[in-house]
Amino acid sequence: MPVGGYLARCKLAGGALFAVVTIVLSTAPAVAITQPYYSEIIMTAANFCPVGWLPADGRPLPIADNDALFSLIGVTYGGDGETTFNLPMIDPIRSASGMTLLPCIAVTGIYPSQN
Repeated sequence: MPVGGYLARCKLAGGALFAVVTIVLSTAPAVAITQPYYSEIIMTAANFCPVGWLPADGRPLPIADNDALFSLIGVTYGGDGETTFNLPMIDPIRSASGMTLLPCIAVTGIYPSQN
């Protein structure tokens, strides 16, 4: 059963942005997240991201291998726009209980509709 909607402060290129992220606490296996949208961001209590997701740590990615994701976020977070682009940089969140939540961005999945 999903729990919560936490307000998280995200540090992105060009300043700070406030975003609402939903944290899902469940006993279901990790395969429960089957088809995310490209560039969807989740927070996980694990110290790694699920398959098909990468940490939102600002790392550069090659455009040639990630053209769908690049078409959505472009060079908003950095990169040269010719061969590379960067993922957003979102700091992990430490909860009141001391748990660290790792932000992950979907690099595979469903391309969002423009309707």
